[in-house]
Amino acid sequence: MSTPQYGYETAFDRFEITGCPPLDDVLSAISMVEQTLAPCGPILTERELLRLKFKTKARGLSDEEVAFQVQIYTQDLAEYPEDIVVSVLREHSDRDPWWPAWAELKPSLDERVKRRASLLEALRKAEWEAR
Repeated sequence: MSTPQYGYETAFDRFEITGCPPLDDVLSAISMVEQTLAPCGPILTERELLRLKFKTKARGLSDEEVAFQVQIYTQDLAEYPEDIVVSVLREHSDRDPWWPAWAELKPSLDERVKRRASLLEALRKAEWEAR
């Protein structure tokens, strides 16, 4: 569901599953969505951050400060799903030549996770109703 926001634009609210889908289908969908929400871990995150580091410039930061930021970002980003981390970081380097502040990345990360979490919530509600 969406709510009107500005003119023709809408803001995502939540997913709703109508009807009563078969329980086996709901359980299968829950498993798939849970997999898409699995944290990516530090190895992939560090690799993507290093890729971003080489594709952007740091505003007045020394190499040591950027390296420290990479460590901090690695810890925070490791909690997000792999494909979301990759797409947000790569999209940033495609549109902005500067190393991002965390406040530039977090809204995109959270918005993408919100949609999946909402789908999982709707599926769990459908599971409960199907039992």
